[in-house]
Amino acid sequence: MTYLNKDYPTETRAFSNFMQKAEGGPALDKRTKELINVALSVAAQCEWCIAIHVKGALEAGASRDEVMSAGFMAVLMHGGPALMYLTPTRQVNAAAVIAKGFTMNRDLHLHFLRDMLRARRLEERLAQEYAKGNIGGFLHLYPGEEAVAVGVLTAAEPGDYVVSTYREHVHALARGVPMRAIVAELFGRRTGCSGGLGGSMHLSDAQRRFLGGYAIVGETYPIAIGAAYAVQLRGLPEAVICFFGDGAVNQGTFHESLNMAALWKLPVLFVCENNHYQIGTEIHRHSAITEVYKRACAYGIPALRANGMEAEGVHGHASAMLAQIRAGQGPQLLELETYRYRGHSMADPGSYRPAVEVAAYTAQDPIGAELRELKAHCPDDALLQSLGLDSCAALGDRYVRSGHLDTAGLDKLEAEIRAEIDDAVAFAIASAEPTFDDARRALQCGVDAASLI
Repeated sequence: MTYLNKDYPTETRAFSNFMQKAEGGPALDKRTKELINVALSVAAQCEWCIAIHVKGALEAGASRDEVMSAGFMAVLMHGGPALMYLTPTRQVNAAAVIAKGFTMNRDLHLHFLRDMLRARRLEERLAQEYAKGNIGGFLHLYPGEEAVAVGVLTAAEPGDYVVSTYREHVHALARGVPMRAIVAELFGRRTGCSGGLGGSMHLSDAQRRFLGGYAIVGETYPIAIGAAYAVQLRGLPEAVICFFGDGAVNQGTFHESLNMAALWKLPVLFVCENNHYQIGTEIHRHSAITEVYKRACAYGIPALRANGMEAEGVHGHASAMLAQIRAGQGPQLLELETYRYRGHSMADPGSYRPAVEVAAYTAQDPIGAELRELKAHCPDDALLQSLGLDSCAALGDRYVRSGHLDTAGLDKLEAEIRAEIDDAVAFAIASAEPTFDDARRALQCGVDAASLI
């Protein structure tokens, strides 16, 4: 590893020299050193240094998302002064923290895989139950976007609040809402997480601080900043995670809420699930600025656009941003590019999307090909087979090939998930429907139904 000294700012050069001469400290491998140098180069705003160290990091085995995270770390530090003016010892400690964030442990990887597969299989089953008439109203499914919900919410703390949209089943599941309660709610049963009165678009769970799904486009923003203001008043190290789609960024509440969040430095992470379509309208047809993250810059809110098809990368970006938010640095915005494999809802066949576009998004991760071959014996996995490669397939294949999970282990995981889904459906079918009194009680908190007659 060669540390560059020529034309470096003094502080950056001093740290580079220190890294070359340091002995007795924590051993850093070439990949980690290169990632640190990427962050330093970004902080120093040295373009040719950035180019050299990005190349070095990739050659040392770092992923594209890791390199982006290293650079983003420097951006979060307001251009680097907080990093560059640390003492050399503290810089090494900071480097160790950064390196630790780049190294996911096996359990977390398997957690990603399990949660994404649970989400995919549950949504597939819900589509079947909807066709049977067991689910009424609208049903907006999530296949293709699992890495967003799982990656972001794995980075959340139990004390954080989550505000979601009408496409929120997987958000609720990833947040820890029991599958039984989710399915029962969709079936309109009293045992549902909203008492059977909310349905598909209005899941909620106060115990897990899941503040609900909201059917009105753009309604999540004011709810989120209200919760964030309450957190700020209490002075607690908590954050609010606000999900929204690219189709909601032209609502007035978007700009009003970002302005207020920035003005008061509210602890909220705005997460844009950019699947490129506002129902059936492509983003370039409804937005003059198609890069959503750029809109945050007008309010001085740090923002980043990243690949939303890989849970690890999403988790890394969300973790870094939430750490800054909890430290009192104010709101941030994370735009995640993703793609839904189904239409807007069960009533939408999605035929307006060119086949070549669908193929491009489902085939963007080639390492999932072997998993498709591995799972070819599963007759009920036709959806995955037909969709091609995606974030779930890529992740599963990676663990099989790395030795973290063998074929038998993957089949066992699938069987456990399907058994859980069967149990949740049976539980929902066996549960009672809400009564008229239940509905009246829900309208007036703390008021007995009899007094409303």
